[in-house]
Amino acid sequence: MAAREKNEPAGRAEGAPEPGRRAKVRNERTCVGCGASAPRENSRSSTARITALSLGEGAEEVLVRFIVAPDGAIAVDGADGGFGRGAHVHPQAECLAKAAQKGFARSAKRAVSIDGGPVTRASLAQAIAEVFDRRIAGLLTAARRAKKVAVGGDATSIALRMGRATLVVVAADAAAAARLGEVQYAVAAGKAVSWGDKDRLARCVRPSRAGAGEDAGDIRGVGVVGIEDVRLGAALRESVFVLDAVRPLTEVPRARGTSSAKVSETVVEVDGRGDDAMPPASSSEVGGGTDGGPPGGVERGA
Repeated sequence: MAAREKNEPAGRAEGAPEPGRRAKVRNERTCVGCGASAPRENSRSSTARITALSLGEGAEEVLVRFIVAPDGAIAVDGADGGFGRGAHVHPQAECLAKAAQKGFARSAKRAVSIDGGPVTRASLAQAIAEVFDRRIAGLLTAARRAKKVAVGGDATSIALRMGRATLVVVAADAAAAARLGEVQYAVAAGKAVSWGDKDRLARCVRPSRAGAGEDAGDIRGVGVVGIEDVRLGAALRESVFVLDAVRPLTEVPRARGTSSAKVSETVVEVDGRGDDAMPPASSSEVGGGTDGGPPGGVERGA
C-alpha cells in the first residue's frame, strides 16, 4: 500500500487520467448549424457507418468536417481526418445558413473566413462542392489503382451478378449503360449513383496513355463502372450525396436544360423518349441493385 502511494503523483484530482494515459476523447460530433449531435461511432470512417452505407442507408446523416485555423480561416476536410481543430455541419441549406451566421464563429471563438472571403451559405456550399467533386474523382482513381473497379457495361453486369460490386457509378450522359438490366436492378435497389460524364469517368478509371504517344483526349468514354470494394463504395456513395445536397446552394446556377433528377427517374424518361443520352447532370444519387441480367464480355479496370 505504501509503495502504491509512493508511486502515485501527489495532488492528482479524482477522476483525472493516470500518468501515461490520454484524457478521454469527446465521443460526440455536433453540427454547428442545428446543434444536433451524433455519436463518434457514426463517424464517416467507422465500420458501422460503412456497413450502413454499403446497404444504401444513412447517407443523409453525414456531417462535413471543416478545419478551423488559429487565425479563423476554415477549410473543408473532405477526407474527415485532417490535422487541426475541427467543426462539423450538415450539408443542408438551413444548417449551412446558421453555421455561416453564428455557428462557425461561436465554435472558433472569433471571426471566421473561407478562401479569404466572408463565410456565407453560398461560399460554404461552393467550397464543399469543389472538395467533394475532387474527392469522388480521387476515390474512382484509387479504385482503379487497387484493381477494384469493373469498367464498362458487361464487366459491371458480371460484377453485380457475382456479388462483387457494392456500388455502380453511371455517367450522367450514358443512357445506353443505364438501360442495362443489371444496372437497372442496381438503380432500383439503391446501389447506384450518377456522377460526371463519360469522358471524365474514363479519365478516372482508365490509365492515361498520353505518355505512349496517345493524346489524352483519345481516351474512350466510359458509361458505367462497378466498385468492388466496400469502403470505397461507401465513401463514394456518401461523397455523391454531399455533392448533390450542396449543388443547388452554390452561387453558380446550373446551365439551362441540366437536371439533378435521380438516375432512376432519368432512365425512365430516356427510355420513354428513346433518346441515346441522358440530360447532363453533374451528380445524382440513385437506388442500388439485386442480381440478374445476362452478362457479356468483360473489361476490367487496370
